[in-house]
Amino acid sequence: LVAATHGRGVWVVDIEALRQTTPAIAKGQAHLFDVEPAILWKMTSRGFQGHREYRASNPPYGAAFHVWLAEAPKEAPVLTVHDVTGAEIGKVTAKAQAGLQTVVWDARLGQNRLASPGSYAVRWPGQKGVEARAFVLLPDPQFAATDAGAAASSTNNAR
Repeated sequence: LVAATHGRGVWVVDIEALRQTTPAIAKGQAHLFDVEPAILWKMTSRGFQGHREYRASNPPYGAAFHVWLAEAPKEAPVLTVHDVTGAEIGKVTAKAQAGLQTVVWDARLGQNRLASPGSYAVRWPGQKGVEARAFVLLPDPQFAATDAGAAASSTNNAR
């Protein structure tokens, strides 16, 4: 949802979880919503943009997971991220509070390694009746053609 004023105010809110909410989900104890594809943006500087700087916060980097809890749990829920082989490659911790919340996985596989574009899944271990959700990490569209060309070039040079 995007709301803007005639001045300079613009607000952007992700309401995908609200769109997916049904009466059955609202009556249930816990739910992990479907995950939207996430883009692995490559942050670069645009250089000098004139005499005024525009500043605004960026959306969180990585994939956003939306969870619903009817009651506050005793311990904070932990979601696990898995690659296509089923191997666990990451964890994120939600807040131990009731209601709808968003938890962001920063697409990091370790200290300084980022996940590659591809298919992944998020699971909520220990939460009965909550299914795993598949999701996709997409390459930055601005660099996707360049990266594909570089990968093909390195493959051809290796022969």
